[in-house]
Amino acid sequence: MFNALEPASHDAGRRALYLRWRPGRFSEVVGQEHVTRTLRNAVRSGRVGHAYLLTGPRGTGKTSLARILFRALNCLSPQDGEPCNACAICRAALAGASLDLVEIDAASNRGIDDIRGLREAVGYAPSEGRYRLYILDEAHELTAAAWDAFLKTLEEPPPHAIFVLCTTDVHKIPPTILSRCQRFDLRRLRSAEIVERLRLIAASEGVEITPEVLERLARLARGGLRDAVSLLDQVIAYAGERIDAATCRAALGLPELESVRGFLELLERGAGAAAVELLAAVMDAGADLRQFLDEALSMLRALLMSSAGAEAALHGEFSADELDWLRLHAPRWDRAVLADTVRRVSEILAQHRDPARLRLHLELLALERGAATASGAQPATAAAAVSPRPSPEATPSAVEARSESRPTAVAPPVPVVPPAPSPDDGPRMSSEAPSAGPVLAVAPAAGGLDLAAVQARWGELIEQVNARDSLLGASLRSAHPIKVDGSTLVLGFGFKFHREWVNDLPNRRLVEDVFSQALRTTCVVRCVAAAPPQTEAVASLESALKDPYVRRALSLFGGQAVELE
Repeated sequence: MFNALEPASHDAGRRALYLRWRPGRFSEVVGQEHVTRTLRNAVRSGRVGHAYLLTGPRGTGKTSLARILFRALNCLSPQDGEPCNACAICRAALAGASLDLVEIDAASNRGIDDIRGLREAVGYAPSEGRYRLYILDEAHELTAAAWDAFLKTLEEPPPHAIFVLCTTDVHKIPPTILSRCQRFDLRRLRSAEIVERLRLIAASEGVEITPEVLERLARLARGGLRDAVSLLDQVIAYAGERIDAATCRAALGLPELESVRGFLELLERGAGAAAVELLAAVMDAGADLRQFLDEALSMLRALLMSSAGAEAALHGEFSADELDWLRLHAPRWDRAVLADTVRRVSEILAQHRDPARLRLHLELLALERGAATASGAQPATAAAAVSPRPSPEATPSAVEARSESRPTAVAPPVPVVPPAPSPDDGPRMSSEAPSAGPVLAVAPAAGGLDLAAVQARWGELIEQVNARDSLLGASLRSAHPIKVDGSTLVLGFGFKFHREWVNDLPNRRLVEDVFSQALRTTCVVRCVAAAPPQTEAVASLESALKDPYVRRALSLFGGQAVELE
């Protein structure tokens, strides 16, 4: 059981949960038996090294292990390699009053002068115990000069000095330092381990909490117990002694899991407009968009692993109910499309912090999925994966049902003019992606702007804007040319946010400059609200099979063409 460490003051109950529930013995450290067993045996046998390196994700127990090691080495009444936590030395260490336990934050004390001060202090004998232990937290932050100054001390320290280096980025530690330390790699904890520990803490604190909330907190912590306990503390502060899923979402600003699943199911079906509407509803409900996207990415990764037959790796992260959902929906995705979606969502999260940009790129992803499904196309990275996709037998959501009463607002497919097929070897299929750089412009038709010419070069025009401003180019992907009135090009937008963004004066002038240069004529842009034209369906399966490119695709990738009702 955890040792709830209460200080002597009357403010004990005000301390954060992760401080009060810090492990006090090796046996209380969760999920790191390969480390605790080795250290405990070293203390018991007296074969203690002079330098240890503890590396692993945050919140997995690195600093706690170093403190336990100090108490175990200096305890006046050790118990089979464990500290008693009751003697004078143990209690002083627990209260943070021991002069022989020195903790150095290497992130703020990272220079050569700081290390010189450490080298001078190492020579002094311990004031109470047998050993003086130095903890260098965030050790990877030390400068190269500081490491050079520290090397000799680390290599030949006095017999009473022990160093414990803690880091999350072990690759930044110089090899000369690594070679002089005993290294221990701490792992991320499994969700089941975190759930069990949170259940114990909640019961001891007199808090009634549902299993659903415990599983959600464990997954949010991403394998870090300290993060999970901090989240639990935050929820308790908001909800009190009774916590259910609704209060947990309200306390942390979390989206409902059903909303995340519903969004992914709409992407799976290619219902782009309905997915955008659901996203708007989620934001109106007050959910944090980054948290929503992070949850979606976690589920997308799990879908990809389930689709690839690697479901065994998910058992420690997801509940039985979530695994059942993954098994049901993973086969309904084209694996290449799913991998591309995972990549896109990951890039959106990494590249954008602003909520407006996050929303815009997520909307574009949904609309592109809808456009690809409507036209029968696949993303560029998945063009080679031609395989029939099973039709899902799920009831459309209320959002999707509402969207059926009006034209679906999806980005129109970019017109592509293929090269003429060769009479010798049949049609040729190019795998080259369109260049994002400037494209040589051709002279416009006599008389200025021509709608047909603009429509034929629409994809090229977007790419040229994208090269100047990626957000602006992304907004134009949801637009389509409607008409030309003299030197004015009228663009129709299905979504207000995208229309207003392009219509902003600096943005509109940039678009007009790019279009005018590419078309070699004056171009004034006017933005209006308009649903995009619907994609025309293929007349019949028989006529589709007469297309030389369809025949070439079938011959290259196999499979068969089917007619969808």
